[in-house]
Amino acid sequence: MKMFKNACCNKSLNCNIFIVFLHRRYPVKYLQQFATPKWALALLCCLGFLQGFVISGLVNVVITTIEKRFGLSSAESGLVVSSYNIASCLAIPIVTYIGGKGHKPLWIGWGMILMGIGCVVFTLPHFTSAPYHVNETTNPSINMLCVANETLLSTVEDLNFYKYIFILSQIINGVGTTALYTIGMTYLDENVTTKQSSMYHGIYLAVAVALGPAAGYMLGGVTLKMYTEVGQRPDLSQTDAAWVGAWWFGFLICGVLIFIFSIPLLMFPKIMPNTEEVRENRSNEMHRDALAQSAAADSKFGTRLKDVPKSCLVLLRNPAFIFVALANAVDFGLVAGFAAFTPKYLESVFDLNPTDAAFYLGVAVVVGGALGNILGGLIVSKGNLKVPGMMRLCILSTLAGLALSFIYFLSCDNTAFAGATVPYTNSTKTSSTEFASKCNSQCNCLNDAYSPVCGSDGVTYFSPCFAGCSQSINGTYTDCSCIEMGTATPEKCKNANCGSLAVFLIAFFFLFFFTILCWTPALQIVHRVVPFPLRALAVGIMWIFNRCFGGIPAPIVFGRVLDLACAAWSGGGSNQGSCRLYNNYEMARYSFFVVLCHKIATFILYGMGTILYKSSSQKTKIPDTVEGKVNVAMQDP
Repeated sequence: MKMFKNACCNKSLNCNIFIVFLHRRYPVKYLQQFATPKWALALLCCLGFLQGFVISGLVNVVITTIEKRFGLSSAESGLVVSSYNIASCLAIPIVTYIGGKGHKPLWIGWGMILMGIGCVVFTLPHFTSAPYHVNETTNPSINMLCVANETLLSTVEDLNFYKYIFILSQIINGVGTTALYTIGMTYLDENVTTKQSSMYHGIYLAVAVALGPAAGYMLGGVTLKMYTEVGQRPDLSQTDAAWVGAWWFGFLICGVLIFIFSIPLLMFPKIMPNTEEVRENRSNEMHRDALAQSAAADSKFGTRLKDVPKSCLVLLRNPAFIFVALANAVDFGLVAGFAAFTPKYLESVFDLNPTDAAFYLGVAVVVGGALGNILGGLIVSKGNLKVPGMMRLCILSTLAGLALSFIYFLSCDNTAFAGATVPYTNSTKTSSTEFASKCNSQCNCLNDAYSPVCGSDGVTYFSPCFAGCSQSINGTYTDCSCIEMGTATPEKCKNANCGSLAVFLIAFFFLFFFTILCWTPALQIVHRVVPFPLRALAVGIMWIFNRCFGGIPAPIVFGRVLDLACAAWSGGGSNQGSCRLYNNYEMARYSFFVVLCHKIATFILYGMGTILYKSSSQKTKIPDTVEGKVNVAMQDP
């Protein structure tokens, strides 16, 4: 190895290329040409795409399948999803403070390798559990009929304990990705000019926040069309309640890809060659504060453990940083709520099927998110905006989003649903179940077996059983005692009075676009208003705010508010299950209220940040009278 070094090393070269498996630095002239900000951006975009693909896309797509396969409750699956954010919040202070002063590519690269391990761990329940199979003696064509209350049951053992494997995987992923979206942003910023920084951040966010999750949603749906036991052909269709798709396949592929893209990142130098000049004069827009200025002037500040309390105090005393970070957290929460509940909103209010609802949301996320991030960075870069200009851009964008929130007054009429929005023909109640009536009292229907049918009378029924149907012929249910014409088809009845979908989708696209438009300027503001040595810690705290005040509580708030609009629940009595039908008018008004509150809060926070920000480049004007006295005192007697 010494001979290799003597043969290849040229002292004029920057010997900062890592040979990963040897953990030592050796100069490789050919590879040094890739040690540029553009190649760093390319690798970070690939890793950010995969992180968004898995965490924001794939997990959300397969979580209901995992519930079915391993017997998880909604609360348990929610804990699986939240474990990522919880682990990330706990890891951010340590990673950003220590890693922000160290070799950033190493922290990011090894962290993503850790995520690759987490993705593989996520697939272990599939490979360690017994093969999934279904009792094929059960006839799925009659299991919902009034005459036969059979259900399609899987014959697997109790697999609920696998939830701990999923939680462990999410914890590993949360810790592993922490460096990517915190010090990864800082690494790009410190190796390019201030003007270029906004475009680099905009491109990265467009790929990681928009393209990655959207691809996860779309390709995750493709893998779920494959049977979980690849190579087998079950006697089931994809629409059967017992169907379990290949939920694990995407995680395995992404784990391998993450390993592949992480290794080149480990070879990047701590500081890019020929970039020393771009780090000069990077604190001239810092918020004016005596403590912050003393920290910026100390070249060793932030490298010592004793500096931690002072570092946190410097950031907490910075009103521009605090208010912008909180505003971004509110917008982050709104986007998280959009991602989680917009498909459900479109399905209910505009009577769309899940496939179409997911497609429309995917288009809005991909196009609106990508354009918002890139255009936000382009405006900052081409307009050469300083901190006050970026603040005003965020305020104007928020006002545009606030105006667009009124689109939620567009909705369709409520679906005619027997027992919920309209009464049965014979409305005599025979039990505490809201769907039970005299016409189906002999059927002993299950209130949690939801399989809606459209009656020939134009009314939707909870299931063929609740419609009183006793036969199924060529996909049509017949002899239905609760329906005047006596037949029903396996689908919800279409709402004829619903023509505002196109207007809503266009307006929603711009609402999403203006929400995302603020993200790149907000990230730029955070980088510029804090002392240069504390940028990594500031971005880390910003992401803690995003998780604690946005990503974690927002979906819970959205879900709770939408539950208030529920018109029909599955389950009976005290065993209330999931909502099967929403009141469209109430759902639209509640959604408008939530979006409006988010936008008003964001406007106030950006406004407070604008008012309280004071640039360190601004000179404090000395009153003329005081200046005169000083001049006189300095004159010779």
